[in-house]
Amino acid sequence: MQSNLNKPRIALLSTLTATVFLAAACGGGNSEEESAAGTYSSLETQQAVTPTSTDGTWIKRASEGGSFTLSTSTYVRYGSGTRWVGKWVSGTVRCTNTFFGTDPYYGVVKQCDTYTAATSTPTPTAGTAKLTWTAPAGSVSGYRVYYGTASRTYSQAMGSGTYSSTSAITLSGLPSGHTYYFAVTAVDAAGMESAYSNEDSKVIP
Repeated sequence: MQSNLNKPRIALLSTLTATVFLAAACGGGNSEEESAAGTYSSLETQQAVTPTSTDGTWIKRASEGGSFTLSTSTYVRYGSGTRWVGKWVSGTVRCTNTFFGTDPYYGVVKQCDTYTAATSTPTPTAGTAKLTWTAPAGSVSGYRVYYGTASRTYSQAMGSGTYSSTSAITLSGLPSGHTYYFAVTAVDAAGMESAYSNEDSKVIP
């Protein structure tokens, strides 16, 4: 005989009652300054760039004998193959031995390249959402919470939702950049589970 829990539907509150919190997936620093520093730790600093730097991209700007103009101070290398010299330049750059003060590769046609540092990868973040709902009438032992990134399509199979013994739960570790959809079921002492409640959603920015 089916439990009466299969008949009534649990009503979620129309609005989630907590702020969504974001935290670094791999753990954050103790301050905004620490977080900012970590974002760029894999990049070469401006002063560390050399003619053989490989963390970024070298772009050819001119062949030997040519010239080009830079609006801001930019590191330029001059040479070919594995033989280069370089310096910081702003304004007109002449791709010549005279301009760079030496011939880094005698007898070979050279070129001038500018350096662009590698783009940092944003640190993944995860969100936390707190849900509350109205308990149904009758005997309820607990609840199961279901969620996913598509309406009525949840990541957990029926019967495998996150269990809560009260009418509130905090879900953490939700990857950012998605809208999450939530529903709840009620469970009685015999383990019988109701149908899904109405659905609510929250954006994890």
